Amino acid sequence: MVCPHCRSVVAVPGNNPSSLPTVFFINGLIEVYKILGKAESNDIACQSCSSGAKAISFCHTCSMFICTSCDSAHKAMSAFVGHERVLVSEMGEGSLNRLHKRKPPTSTCRQHKGEMKLYCIDCNQLICQGCTLLEHAGHNYNSVRGVADATREEILSRLVPLHDINNSITTAIAKLEDSKKEISDQGKDIAATIIHLFKELHTILSDRQEVLLQQTQEVVERKVDTLDRQQEDLQLAQATINSLTEFVQRTAESASDEEFISMEQQMASRVQQVTKKYHDMKLSPREVADAFVAVPPATNLAELCKKSSVAEVNGPGLRFATTKEVAMFTVHTLDSHPSIQHRVSAELKSLVDGTSVQATVKRQSPFTYELFYIPTTRGRNQLRVQVDNIEIGTFQVFVKHPPTQLGTSVRVIEGVKPYYIAAGEKGELFVTEDDQYTVLGSRGQRVLTIGSRGKPPFWDDDPTGIATDSEGNVYITSGHRVQKFNKYGEVKSVGRKGRLNGQFEHPWGVRYHNNQVYVCDRDNGRVQVLDSNLNFVRSFGNGPGQLKDPVDVDVDCHGYIYVLDENRNKVLVFSEDGQYLRHFGQRGQGKNELSCPRGLCVSGDFVYITEWHNSCVSVFHTCGMFLHSFGRFGSGKGELKIPYGIAIDQDGFVFVCDCYNNRIQVF
Repeated sequence: MVCPHCRSVVAVPGNNPSSLPTVFFINGLIEVYKILGKAESNDIACQSCSSGAKAISFCHTCSMFICTSCDSAHKAMSAFVGHERVLVSEMGEGSLNRLHKRKPPTSTCRQHKGEMKLYCIDCNQLICQGCTLLEHAGHNYNSVRGVADATREEILSRLVPLHDINNSITTAIAKLEDSKKEISDQGKDIAATIIHLFKELHTILSDRQEVLLQQTQEVVERKVDTLDRQQEDLQLAQATINSLTEFVQRTAESASDEEFISMEQQMASRVQQVTKKYHDMKLSPREVADAFVAVPPATNLAELCKKSSVAEVNGPGLRFATTKEVAMFTVHTLDSHPSIQHRVSAELKSLVDGTSVQATVKRQSPFTYELFYIPTTRGRNQLRVQVDNIEIGTFQVFVKHPPTQLGTSVRVIEGVKPYYIAAGEKGELFVTEDDQYTVLGSRGQRVLTIGSRGKPPFWDDDPTGIATDSEGNVYITSGHRVQKFNKYGEVKSVGRKGRLNGQFEHPWGVRYHNNQVYVCDRDNGRVQVLDSNLNFVRSFGNGPGQLKDPVDVDVDCHGYIYVLDENRNKVLVFSEDGQYLRHFGQRGQGKNELSCPRGLCVSGDFVYITEWHNSCVSVFHTCGMFLHSFGRFGSGKGELKIPYGIAIDQDGFVFVCDCYNNRIQVF
């Protein structure tokens, strides 16, 4: 069910509504309505004194009904100056609205007796002016109004992707209507063609006309029904987005500062959930107008009658497949003659390495053929299906490993002494080693090596972090500088030892994202951001309680920045503009714990971290929840000894620098 207060989707534990958390705001409204009901019946006694006298008014400030004597005291005594009262006889819905809108009393600090008009950002609590001089001295604080305004701005800004998704859905719904009309029109055209053909060749085809028309209509109805279901899903998504948007905007406008701050995390989480749920939603029509495949005209009309005029393909094998398991789909020849056996074939071709697999065909009936294949290459594949040498469809298939295969060693690349690694777009690998960096081909062969001890470009400084961009440039950290190598071998170097902007103290991990280079300035406890020409842009992470020993960094598809801190054994998450958001992980050797982490890589919703002390790779969800770990100390297949850098290619293979085993392991 959906909470009527915060719009979060919650499950009723054990089908028992009484176990749900209490919503005090709604309970308060219920109590107010009860009180108003009593007030309207004129039977409520004074709640301020013990006289039992009949109440004549209601004080919004005191939140109680008062009699004539207490009402006079409210008018005469200075202690009640500013209290808002309303006569019981005049109470109604308007007075309830005033009760909702009245300003809540200012909180008072118990220790310093001052009004708590400030908010400590480091401690997440309200404080007074005295607190800033004592318990919260040196902390980052601001006025409650300032924090609330910033929070509102942050929450409202997160609605921007939802507005974009909403617009895309609106466009997609319009396309669905067009596709349905086009499919219906093509169905009508096919029906008209069939009718015309049978009119001319009535003696041969009269017994087939009704069957073909019925089957064509069934295909039209089935495909339109698919589009109707997709349209319902999109409309539901649009309604959810609109409801959440309206709730957040209304809350931002009407809630008090304290209420809005307390609800920030809940609203942000809900907005992130909805954004993530619908960000990658399929908007293009699941059925297209060219779904019908007609056999070309034939001279021999009798043969045309026997062959399939309309064919369909369905089954899970057309959407995804799992390696080492059989994938299956079905081909229906809708107007096949019982005595005719069609030539049905299918080929699965890998878009990763070009290998292909032929499907095995099994005829189930005169109208149905089942095709089986065992995929061999993980990642993106293309499936081509033919009936009687006529291609009736080309389908995209993604071959994936089952969840239990996560972390299974696939192969080992020997002959390298790797520290950090980056995966290129064409399957190549970029690796830093002692005194040099190396480019490996898609099969692990050494293609290029640059550098040697005591000579340029690294001299006596071993390279550490490495990253690449889409234009083939390579970014490497070494010594106290960052170097950029273009595809022609030209080198640009910036930085020297120091703490100023553009200066470094032993930089380590480096990542390229959205025309910016993120560099872990390790001994300065910060991340410096450079443009693609290595000019300083900004730095972040060196605030109180943030980075101490950053060793690696990565950016997810939403722009959030993940920084691995070896000293604190944590992953710190920052916004795109460098504002600290949260962290996860702690020192230890169990679940949700890290021990001397060295490498980090974000892929989709998962964060992969190498731990050299535990000799393993730990996998977390981007929300910070521990999911899985693989690898153990040793030199065998699947075992690691002091792992450093980690990278994931576009097909989902995990490359780990098995440093002390002098190899790269692929999982």
